[in-house]
Amino acid sequence: MTSARGIGFDCRPSATLTALVATVLLLATAAPFFTSLPWYLRTALATIVAAYGLRRLRVFREPPVAAVSLSQAGLWSVTLRTGRNAPAELLHARLFAGGVFLHLGWRGGTAHLVLLPDNVPAEDLRLLRARIRSRRV
Repeated sequence: MTSARGIGFDCRPSATLTALVATVLLLATAAPFFTSLPWYLRTALATIVAAYGLRRLRVFREPPVAAVSLSQAGLWSVTLRTGRNAPAELLHARLFAGGVFLHLGWRGGTAHLVLLPDNVPAEDLRLLRARIRSRRV
């Protein structure tokens, strides 16, 4: 793998995953209305679920990492939303259904990144999957 080139990409939230999470949130918000709780408890519970879910969805849509790069030597680097660059370490990686799930850590923070075909160019995603597979061998 000596001819492998570096990979760099911007981190954008996946529209497909956002829609899936929003659908689950909608179903979770509606669930209390199908219980035998008093109406005021059902309403309160649904409000709490919706408020917490929307807050978590907003955090998911604004990750702390703006860009990620993987050098030819296999070194990770992140560009944070503040504009600061930091060397990073790959703590965990999972390849699942054409996507890549990364857990990166750097001094002062960590982030989980979901890279799917709708938020990363297909060629970069293919190269990243190949580099992660070869690292495991």
